Parts: sequence; C-alpha cells; structure tokens
Amino acid sequence: MRTMITGGLGFLGHALGSQLETEGHDVRLMDIRDGAPQGADYCRGSVLSLEDCLRACEGVEIVVHGAAVHQAHSVGYGPLAAADVNVRGTINLFDAAIKTGTRRFVFLSTSKVYGDPSELPSAEHDPLAPRDVYALSKLAGEHHLRVSQPDTDIEVVFMRPFSVYGPAQNLDTGYVGMVLKSLLGERPIELPGLPDYKRDFVHIDDVTRLCATIIRTESLPGLTIVNVGSGEMASLAQLVTSASRIVGSDLPIGYRTPPAGTLTRSHANMDYAAARFGFRPSFQLAEGLADTIEWFTSAHLPRQERSAQ
Repeated sequence: MRTMITGGLGFLGHALGSQLETEGHDVRLMDIRDGAPQGADYCRGSVLSLEDCLRACEGVEIVVHGAAVHQAHSVGYGPLAAADVNVRGTINLFDAAIKTGTRRFVFLSTSKVYGDPSELPSAEHDPLAPRDVYALSKLAGEHHLRVSQPDTDIEVVFMRPFSVYGPAQNLDTGYVGMVLKSLLGERPIELPGLPDYKRDFVHIDDVTRLCATIIRTESLPGLTIVNVGSGEMASLAQLVTSASRIVGSDLPIGYRTPPAGTLTRSHANMDYAAARFGFRPSFQLAEGLADTIEWFTSAHLPRQERSAQ
C-alpha cells in the first residue's frame, strides 16, 4: 500500500518513512523543505495549499499527518502562524484526502491536549484541557476531524505521542534534547522547570512501530484514539542523572522558571494500545537514552564538533 507522510523530512516523519520502507511499504513524503533522500517519492509543498495537498494525496491509501509548527519558540513568537498551519493545514489535508479517495487518515496529535491532569495515567477518553497554543491547535485539528469524519468513508486515527526522543532528534527542543545538548557539548544549562516535573519519555522507535502497526491494520472503526507513550514517568532529576551517568559527565544542570503553560507532569495509559494493537513499548528510559547518546556520539557528533558548538 502507498502511505503519504506530511512533515516527511522531520524527526518523526523521516523515522516513520524509514520504518515503513523497511517493511516493504510504498512511501511518499511531503514537506516544505528541500533535502529529500535520493530516489524518494517526494512531494515538496505546504499543507496551507489545497493544490499541494491534492497532489500529495493522489493515489495513496493512507495519509499520516505530522506536519506542524510545534517548537515552543516558533509557537510563542508566531501563535497565529502556528495555528494557521496546525489547524487550516489539517482542514486542507483532510479535504484533499476525501477528494482523492484516501482510506485512512492518521493524525499525529499530542499528549499535551490532556493538560496537567488531576489523575494519572491519562487514558484516551479522559478530559482534555490544553494549556498552550500548540496543544489548543492540535485539539482544534482533532475536533475538525471528529465532526467531519462521519460524512466520509475515511477511517480517522488520532495518535497522541507523549515526550518523543531518540536518534536524529533536534537537540534544541524538548527536555531530552536540552539535556543531551548540554552534556554532549559540555556546556552548563538551566532547564525550564523543576527537578520533580515528570514526563512520559517515549523512544522514537516505539512511536514509529505503533504507527506502522496502525497503518497495516486491516480495518478500524470510523474514529480511533490511541496514546503513544512508554507507560512510565521519570522526573527531570532522574533524566539528568541517567543521561549524565551514560555520558560520564558531572556537568551541573540547573533549573529556571518555565514559561506559562509548561506542564508539570504527563503519563500515558497504554492499555488501549496493548488491547487493540498488541503494542507494548520496547524502551525504558535508560536504554533509550543510551541508544540516543550512542547515535550522536559515535556516528554523528564527534567530540571536536561538540566542543565547537
């Protein structure tokens, strides 16, 4: 089957494309950037253009929509532009999927739609209380798909990833990225938060594995919602300790007041993913960090390059 991935040159999109190609899928990538792998079925375009979306969706069975403005500084400095991409882009792409006869639409949402929940772990049908523009825009995208899907023949899936990390990630974003950039670059840093803030850190390979399982599942209901996490929580203090031990660094990492809307905790209930898709996460945090650090240090970020950053 042919699967089209928006944001196909990004961290998650590229990893998913590689996973699917390994499994023998026919993959098309869509992104606004240049730099597609040689020989790739690549559609350069923007989700803000219905024409581009129609071109990218033509002849595909599955659409995985990952294109979004999500980096905190990008959203913070341009909330209207971020909302435009994240909401109008989703509307455009779903419209294109309808017009081209797509069978399934997988929307990569976010665990941030749960906000700071009063009870943990968060299950798929728990109350939603987004606390920032990014989460609100993703929830708006979900809502559009939820109300539009019954008038179509398309199966819609909301995947809600928690704190994704792993090889090839952007070290400028997310707690894992910030910690690794500090330790690998041997530069002190202050994390935006407190040592007891907790996250469900999920390795990229587990995210792509579950997504690939959803893609190849033969039949699904009209609407499916599934969490994508590790099912475990770790504090920022535990993250720092574990990463420092693996790197072999005693570099001090401090903390500072976080921006408004920063969540204090997140934890995925993974019962539905296990029951419906037979999925259980493979990586615990220490193992996933070791894998990520090895990727950056041994093959992609030599020490002399780290020191120059």
